[in-house]
Formats: sequence, C-alpha cells, structure tokens
Amino acid sequence: MQNGPVMNRSCTDCICCLIFVAFVAGMTGTAAYGFSKGNPMLLLTAWDSDGNGCGYNETTKDFPYLYWPAPNYNINTSSTNPGDYMAVFKFSMCVKSCPTADTASPVQCKQPKKFDLDAPGKFKNCTYYPVANTLTNGPAFRYGSQLSKFRLLEE
Repeated sequence: MQNGPVMNRSCTDCICCLIFVAFVAGMTGTAAYGFSKGNPMLLLTAWDSDGNGCGYNETTKDFPYLYWPAPNYNINTSSTNPGDYMAVFKFSMCVKSCPTADTASPVQCKQPKKFDLDAPGKFKNCTYYPVANTLTNGPAFRYGSQLSKFRLLEE
C-alpha cells in the first residue's frame, strides 16, 4: 500500500463464486418444484397427537386450533435429551375455540385416540385429570388460553 492500490487485480475465488451460483440455482429450482408439486399450507398446519391436521382434513375441519390439555405431562426437566422435552407436545388436540380455565364449561374438541392408549383414564371429554384412577376422576386440570396466529397460548 505504500505505492497506492494494486492496479493488476483479478478474481481470486472464481471456483467459490461458481459453486455459490450453482447452489443458489439449485435452491431456486428446489423451491419452485416444492411449490408447484407440494402443498405449502402443510408447513403451517397444526397437528394433533393422531397426526390429523387441525382444520385441514375432513376429520378435523370443524376444529381449526391446536390445544395441549396437559402441557407438562411426563417432562423430565433435569434431562439433557431433547426427546424428553418433546413429551410436552405428546398430548395435543384440535379444538373449535380457545378453552377457558373454567372446568365446568365443556371443551369442544376431537379427542385423539392416542390419549386413551398412552394415558388411559387421564383424559375424559377433552379434559386432563392428573390424579385419575379407576375409581374417580379426581380434580380436572385446565388452563385458560388465547388465540395466537396459529396456536392457542396459555393465559
């Protein structure tokens, strides 16, 4: 730099530039193929425990929102395994509207079959009973929720 800028300049990364252009072209082609042959709405659809898209298919067309009746069910907070945290999402169901914390009002939902298989007796009429046994349901657990852009959030 003592004699000013170098006048004889050239591209030093031609190969990297070609690789980058090929990558951008490949990603553009992949995105175009995905939008033309696929259904982008599936990326934004909420899914219940049985794999039904809330408000997406005939089974759940009247139940467009996703609700977790037992958000802390079986979670191990001391674990470092990400799979343990996925237990929060294990029990989800499609509902017609946002449930309230009032356990006397019914929740209008499509209760997944998985609830009865994985936690028999704990869910009845789309409400979670944490201390349920064969003799009694025990107290119901429900939290109030509010509508978010695509999901129901706890109040």
